[in-house]
Amino acid sequence: MQTKIFYVSIIIVLSTYNLVVAQNPGTTLYVEEFNSSSIPAYWETTNDATSAGTHDWIFGVTDMPTGADFTNNAAIFDDFAAGDTGLHDRRHLQMNHPIDISNYENVRIGYEYALQVNAGAGKLVVLIGYPAHWYIFQNYTTSSDPTYVEFELEDFISNHSIPRDNLHIGFIYDDENSGQNWGAGIGVVKLFGYPVTPAVNDYCENAIDATPDLLSSSHHYSDSKDTNGANQFLGDNPEDGICGTDEPDGVWYKFTPTTNGDLNIIGDPYYWDCELLVYSGSCDDFTCVEGADEVGFNTEENFSVTLSANTDYYINIGRWSNILENYGGLLYTQMIWTPNATDVEDTSIEGFQMYPNPSENTVFFSAKNSIKSIVIRNMLGQKVLATYPNSDSFQYDISHLTAGYYFISIQAGEQYGTYKLLKK
Repeated sequence: MQTKIFYVSIIIVLSTYNLVVAQNPGTTLYVEEFNSSSIPAYWETTNDATSAGTHDWIFGVTDMPTGADFTNNAAIFDDFAAGDTGLHDRRHLQMNHPIDISNYENVRIGYEYALQVNAGAGKLVVLIGYPAHWYIFQNYTTSSDPTYVEFELEDFISNHSIPRDNLHIGFIYDDENSGQNWGAGIGVVKLFGYPVTPAVNDYCENAIDATPDLLSSSHHYSDSKDTNGANQFLGDNPEDGICGTDEPDGVWYKFTPTTNGDLNIIGDPYYWDCELLVYSGSCDDFTCVEGADEVGFNTEENFSVTLSANTDYYINIGRWSNILENYGGLLYTQMIWTPNATDVEDTSIEGFQMYPNPSENTVFFSAKNSIKSIVIRNMLGQKVLATYPNSDSFQYDISHLTAGYYFISIQAGEQYGTYKLLKK
């Protein structure tokens, strides 16, 4: 009878992803218990590119090479049984079929693991990712009897931009090319999450009417929504370009201006790529007006669109993606309405100055409060400039403009003013 002797080297590895105690799990999204003696459906074992070993994981067993065994069946890599062949064993056990967590939030992973280290060698790596993009989630290097752990996954998924409809789980046993070691095991693997509650304006029919706020004295609207669970575009006649067939998941707003003017729309996402779309018509018969998807991941999207009086507009703010549906995230929305100067009565803003007037080259603008928007139109009502300085001073070169009168629409703080400028 052969005697097994092993030495334990203790290495402490700190994870940046929080270990959580067992709690109300919400909905169970996936369970694998490795009960069968064959590899489970949707899993595979593969050799690492750095490995020359031929030994493989076994399934539906409880016996670890040494130390404590699993109380229920598990997947085990028995490196002792592989022998001291001089070959490097670094064997993957990983999913080859995705788990779709698009409609769930607060997702957590739980699994039972065991590791038996020999003379400081041998480790178990836990992977989260998707094909060709695997990321190390945990790295165990210290011997442990079968232990069940749970971790939060949301930060890890966000930080590595893992598609929520294409999540995979994997494990690696690595003998670190040090000869005959003991091995590792994986018991039950679980995913938990809570169903997403879509925002009230998930559907166009429930679009939030921003008209009252945008037509008030502030000409400003702010909202914050979690767009997880938002459905795709529901119109019957999507057009080419930014309003084309690859419509985003998003939330809906409605705006009906009483004058011609410009609407500045800001979408500030958290860990996703925001897209802004504006339609006229009705929820079941849209016409694309304009949209923006100019910047990428985790970056504010900001654009201005000219709108006509007494027309219903539907605004969709959501995630651009050609592979994901029903997933977005926290979104801060801001809209600023600037009426056409020719359609409103002249007003004044406290502390506002525009000089020189008349001017041939540069015009300087200043106000007591931060200037949110400046829109310049010619006498035909055509927009020449729309800018959003968010500063108490701004200057603009008008040397390229044709001589004549121009209407200047200003919003500073919560005040709105209209002025005339003469270009010499």
